[in-house]
Amino acid sequence: MRAVTLDTSVYIEALRRGEHAAAILRKLTAGARVWLTAVVLEELYAGARGGERRVVDRLGSSFERAGRLAVPTLDDWRQTGLLLASLGERYGY
Repeated sequence: MRAVTLDTSVYIEALRRGEHAAAILRKLTAGARVWLTAVVLEELYAGARGGERRVVDRLGSSFERAGRLAVPTLDDWRQTGLLLASLGERYGY
C-alpha cells in the first residue's frame, strides 16, 4: 500500500469546500495510507479561527489515533534544509 502526505493547501481547500471536496480527497487517496505531518497540522492551527480549531483538533486526533502522524526529527529538518539549499543553488532562488 502506498503512503501519501497532502500539502496544507489541499486540506485548506477541502475545509473551505466542505463535504464534496472531502469525498473527492477520499477518492483520490483510495488504496493509499494517508499521513498527516506535524508541520501541516501546525500550519492548519495557525490559520484556524473560532470553530475551525475544533475541526483541526479532530483531524489531528484522528491521525494520531491511527498512528499516522509524522513528526520530523532534527535530521529530517537538516536534510530538508540541505535539499532546499541545493535546489536554490541549482535554480537560482
